[in-house]
Amino acid sequence: MWCIHMPENSQEDPDVDQYRDKNNTTRRAAMRSIGLAGIATSGLTGTAAADNEPIAENEKKHAGSNSHTMRVSPENAMSDKEADKATNRILEKYGAGAALETFPERASDELEDEFTSETVTPTVGDGGIREGVTRIDTWSHAYDVENSFNQTIAETDHFITLFEADETDANGDTVYFWRGYNYSEAKDDAGGRYATTSMTAEIQFRRDQMEFNQYEPDTKEQFDSSSDTLTISLGFAEVGSSFGGSSGYQQPDPSEIELGYGEEPPAEYEDEWNPNHNGAQFGYEVGGCLTGLATGSFVLDTRSPGPWGFWWRTTVDAALAQPCTVTS
Repeated sequence: MWCIHMPENSQEDPDVDQYRDKNNTTRRAAMRSIGLAGIATSGLTGTAAADNEPIAENEKKHAGSNSHTMRVSPENAMSDKEADKATNRILEKYGAGAALETFPERASDELEDEFTSETVTPTVGDGGIREGVTRIDTWSHAYDVENSFNQTIAETDHFITLFEADETDANGDTVYFWRGYNYSEAKDDAGGRYATTSMTAEIQFRRDQMEFNQYEPDTKEQFDSSSDTLTISLGFAEVGSSFGGSSGYQQPDPSEIELGYGEEPPAEYEDEWNPNHNGAQFGYEVGGCLTGLATGSFVLDTRSPGPWGFWWRTTVDAALAQPCTVTS
């Protein structure tokens, strides 16, 4: 559902081009490729396995992965004009519910009326959950996932919004909530039926005065075609979000989660992702065989008496839906 097919000679709006990055460095998920091949050849031995090798190779060629890394700081937040354009784009692409969820503070009465009048159950969005907080800024990036034939097999959009609690914590530090929101829409057109198999988000906290306290989701969350919600509440403030899609899950990645304070990176990694980061960090994954639109969300609670900042990386893998298990 929500499949967008662009004719070969059509041109996208240049405003979309400015934040859609189709030329990010592609990071192949080798283990996923092996997994696809294993599904295709599982239980086959001798001549039978050899005869099916071309099928497995073809499936790998139809799979793809893409990733983007960016620094999150006050200097590169979205302007009001950019946020308005992004709201309209999400509204057109995913519906009023998604636009309300992604930019609840920018919702007009007209948008809310459109959401309540939708005749089908919205995939996501009820305006979000927020209490005792003020939105500060939003950051975004977007990219397509292509296969070996240079065909677009998924379109993705990623957002992080910063909320500041109206009250400080017991130590007098400012409480910041970071709400991530991720979309991946797998293609279902003449090029084949595709599925999002993995969508990840990773964060490296870079400021040594910035403390990472808690996160959601903190356990594996199964979902289906209906929306589910998650929240972080401190008593005086609360921020939450919805997520969902065709059958799948989202979960934190324990190997990439470290509570505590951020770490100033070595000079060589000051302007790029640090593979040896030892400070506070967060990682999570949306996974399964997600046809159509898949959405995932997370909420982080951080404290800081002064400047803040971190690095943010997202990765999306997609493949033909047929080799993976599709349940609906």
